[in-house]
Amino acid sequence: MVEGCIEAQTAAVLDHVTAVLETAGCTMSDVVKTFAILTSASDFKAFNKVYATYFPVEPPARTTVEAGLMAADIMVEIEAIAYKPIG
Repeated sequence: MVEGCIEAQTAAVLDHVTAVLETAGCTMSDVVKTFAILTSASDFKAFNKVYATYFPVEPPARTTVEAGLMAADIMVEIEAIAYKPIG
């Protein structure tokens, strides 16, 4: 868990996604779909500004919803699906 504002939490989550993708031989450009959960819809603009820096060209399809997250200090959660053809 990362403390801080929505921008800091979004960057931390997407840094973790980047690291996981790298272990599988993928990059953020291989992401085809994301699902983001925000605890507050009022954070969307700030979240989106950070999110866009991780997907500057042809961003993946995305679903974003507002919902209460289980941990009190979590403001954002992101699931990513990547596709990279083998061979």
